[in-house]
Amino acid sequence: MSKIQDVSKDNTAVLITAAFPDLSPQQLFDAFTQPKILTTWWSQQAQTDVVEGGAYEISWPAMNWTLRGNYTAVSPPSTLAFTWNWDHQPDLPQRNVVLTIEPDEVGSLLQIEHGHYTDSEVDQEDRQSHIDGWLHFLSVLHNVSALNAFKTRINTSQSAFLDFLKSDKEALYQKADSEGWTPATILAHIGDGRSFYAGEVKRLSAEQGGAFGRPLTDLSRLETIEKANTRTLPELETSIQDSYAKVSKALDSLEPSHLAFECQHPAYGRYTLEEIIRRFLVGHDQMHVNQIRDILDG
Repeated sequence: MSKIQDVSKDNTAVLITAAFPDLSPQQLFDAFTQPKILTTWWSQQAQTDVVEGGAYEISWPAMNWTLRGNYTAVSPPSTLAFTWNWDHQPDLPQRNVVLTIEPDEVGSLLQIEHGHYTDSEVDQEDRQSHIDGWLHFLSVLHNVSALNAFKTRINTSQSAFLDFLKSDKEALYQKADSEGWTPATILAHIGDGRSFYAGEVKRLSAEQGGAFGRPLTDLSRLETIEKANTRTLPELETSIQDSYAKVSKALDSLEPSHLAFECQHPAYGRYTLEEIIRRFLVGHDQMHVNQIRDILDG
């Protein structure tokens, strides 16, 4: 299924499904129940007593809005159900919400059921506001969790690259894979590639999308690969450290909403900024961590 969508079957209820590739079921459950996490993507303030019968209150003081209710089912990390009442809409009936969370091959799948609604104009307007609200705020949660995960994974790959630099020098420069790439070649390539895409991320964020990328035949890229084995270990470490700093700075400069910016690669087509970071920075790092590990262990 696509990331977030309204799959309601009729106008008596709201049914939303969403995929969160960067959250485990427990992390997704916590995103709806832990105040410190709730306030990163949904409300400005939150109080929760996450037990069956316990109360919750989430609020937006700037708008003088408060949503409150009680938990009717609590079974972490798979099920959370609660009542739904707005203080500023006392004439509306109480609604009920059921969250169902399942593990996915990568991350988690979420289903939200929200209702019940009558055919009245007031109820149908309320129903549409709930659809719009869930689609918006779940997108925020998706982007917040993706950005946090990107930072964590870049930190993890950085630690791996620095550990590789402590390996036997002969292995770093002489052991190679079937394509002739040594660990030193890969480390030099990582420094160059990270620096390039960190710059692309900052530019695309500032321009709110646009064209990006470079061909595999880019002269700077090819020169880095060609001369990799002539670079000293301190030079390779400096490249890895400098490129990590550039990537970290680029990620720190992003707002979660920036991840939705539409971009275009001349060879690979349309990408969102999120997809660029996921493939060309985070995924690229992890691919080459695995490649170096295979070479050194081979």
